[in-house]
Amino acid sequence: MLKNNRREVLYTKSFGVSFVAMGDPPKKYNDTSITFTIPYVNGAKSMEIRKGNKVLFSTPIPIINNGGFETGAFTGWTAGGPGDHKVDTQVPYIGKYSALIGFRDHNNVANGYDYIYQTIELPLGKESELSCYYRFYSYDYCNYDFFTMYIEDENANVLATPVNRCLGGNGLEDTGWTNVKYNLTPYAGQKIQIYFEVSNRYDTAYNSWAYVDNVTITSISQPINNGFETGNLTGWNVGGDGCYPNWVTIVNISSKPGLVRSGNYAAVGNAAWTGSYSNSLCATGW
Repeated sequence: MLKNNRREVLYTKSFGVSFVAMGDPPKKYNDTSITFTIPYVNGAKSMEIRKGNKVLFSTPIPIINNGGFETGAFTGWTAGGPGDHKVDTQVPYIGKYSALIGFRDHNNVANGYDYIYQTIELPLGKESELSCYYRFYSYDYCNYDFFTMYIEDENANVLATPVNRCLGGNGLEDTGWTNVKYNLTPYAGQKIQIYFEVSNRYDTAYNSWAYVDNVTITSISQPINNGFETGNLTGWNVGGDGCYPNWVTIVNISSKPGLVRSGNYAAVGNAAWTGSYSNSLCATGW
């Protein structure tokens, strides 16, 4: 079954497994391999394999669907425009495929915008970082043809422009594979679009195109109460080397200004100033 971050079931597939058993009590005699395909369900956060109520296997689902285009198609993506927009094998960054957009094979179109995008939902309460690779080719002069990457809301309003690149027009120029990393944390809990575009903005004189590959989003849980600004140990466990909760003290900047590096509070092992305990690092939670 596929579940979202609220543990709600989005998709379920049931199947039976037959096997041969011998003896009393029966013993497993043979191994059975099962291969099946499940759909990508937008909003699914994890996949579980269960036997009754027992979870046999669980794994997270990537936020980006088919970010390496290794299905050989635009599965999970929307593609359009007057140019090539196809999955291609000529110049992959990794694997067999990459996405081609622009006007490599297609005739140039004035004011032509060729694009792909995917709508995703970022997890709430987590830091997320986008990483992708692009390779831009252009015969044209700067300010005529561009490779652009946008972060948009689900209604296609531009939130950010991590890349907006043109080249010099000195014959065919090639950026080589270039990595882009962009912090998506400000959009946590929202639906956004990851949008790539090659634009031929004026005439049909010179061609430009780009490849996109290995689009990933990684999420890191934000530590709860990481600055101890609640004034207590909310979100933290206390342990290690015989520690007890009262061996860790929350101090404020007015009482211990030398121990608080930022904000108003810090967590301190009492032995840090009494010298009575061998391990001053009793607070754990990272």
